[in-house]
Amino acid sequence: MSRFKLLMILVLVLLSLSVLAQLVKTRPGDEPYTPTKVEWAALELQAGFGNSSWTNDQPVTINYMDAGDGATVLCVLQYTPEVSAEVVKLNRDTAQKVFDKYVQRRGDWNWLKLRFDERVIRTH
Repeated sequence: MSRFKLLMILVLVLLSLSVLAQLVKTRPGDEPYTPTKVEWAALELQAGFGNSSWTNDQPVTINYMDAGDGATVLCVLQYTPEVSAEVVKLNRDTAQKVFDKYVQRRGDWNWLKLRFDERVIRTH
């Protein structure tokens, strides 16, 4: 067999594999996804400033998420009944300052809002 024929067979096999790979359905987790601006803001705030675990030094958890209205990040503050109102207020005020600086840094994102949801968690 000549080199040309071998090369043509190889090209046809590679093309066939390429077409077959495109026809095979991808797994759901492999599908491309572009987050919205609000989802992206919530993700960045959570990654940089969220706190998902209780400690003696940090008795309030702070979690940021998309509120679902296209313009609001929801900040969920969770704490036990033993946490004082002063500590909760300090955490809420800090979260507001962090959010305000985030929006300021983004420049043209003045449309973005923050809403708080405070939840007392019973541990027993």
